[in-house]
Amino acid sequence: MAKIVVVIDGSKAVQPHLTDIAAAIETCTNMRAVVFFAGDTVTFVGETTPVTRDSHRTVATAVRQLSCAGGRNNAETLCAALDAVGSDTNGAVLWIHGPQTRLLSDGSAVKQRLDRPGFRTAIWELPTDPGQHRLLDKLDGAMHVSRVVAGQHLQSNIVQVLQGWQTTATILHATRTRISLGTMTTDTTNKAAARILQLWARDTVAAAYATGGTAQIEEVIALGARHRVATPLTAAVVLENERELTGPDTEPVPPPEPSMSTVPEADVWCMIAVALAVVVVTMLYMVRRPA
Repeated sequence: MAKIVVVIDGSKAVQPHLTDIAAAIETCTNMRAVVFFAGDTVTFVGETTPVTRDSHRTVATAVRQLSCAGGRNNAETLCAALDAVGSDTNGAVLWIHGPQTRLLSDGSAVKQRLDRPGFRTAIWELPTDPGQHRLLDKLDGAMHVSRVVAGQHLQSNIVQVLQGWQTTATILHATRTRISLGTMTTDTTNKAAARILQLWARDTVAAAYATGGTAQIEEVIALGARHRVATPLTAAVVLENERELTGPDTEPVPPPEPSMSTVPEADVWCMIAVALAVVVVTMLYMVRRPA
């Protein structure tokens, strides 16, 4: 029986999805699963051994009790998962993760394991939410890393992978392949090039914004405007009424504090000039008036 090692990202974005992950593990009672949690340290959650309903229920309960916070480094946990599969040629790693815009590891330790001679273990990565993951960017192009083509429901996606690995079911995954421009028509080439350029701009904007700094901020604004990409610095949400301001994810911008200018405005200067002129004319009249 093949061994499936499940790695659960401990980042805050994954917390709402723990129930679906636990339900999927509890449903697939015909598989042997080892579950790791990427928290502050590598955490062993449990293993469905022996393969029974009770063992799956025990592991699922442990998954529901996990606590996610902040952004977690998944590299060490992925290494532990690959080591747990060991020499099992039918084993695989299912990495369930949220977005991560900060680079917490260069992924070199993971790539060293993937590049070992004769290594055949696959890493199937399944995002809980759309967004960039910087560690995944570092693993881009690795032969044994594939993305599961996800549907709308996370639980169904996990069940599909877990059950499909035990049977002859088809699992869809996405890969990027470089093709010759000679095989494409002009119209298709233009449309594809524009879309690819927009995807590149989106990833570049996310990386520059995460880095911070004056130069990066200017780059984010320029790229967002040039390629029509919504960024945290060039996009805004228009609310139609005051009720929408009370939403849990809405934080209205406070009004600017009133400031007192020390330099008079133009109309003030005109009033001062008129007043001075009146004073000067009055004084001249009084001087020339005979006693």
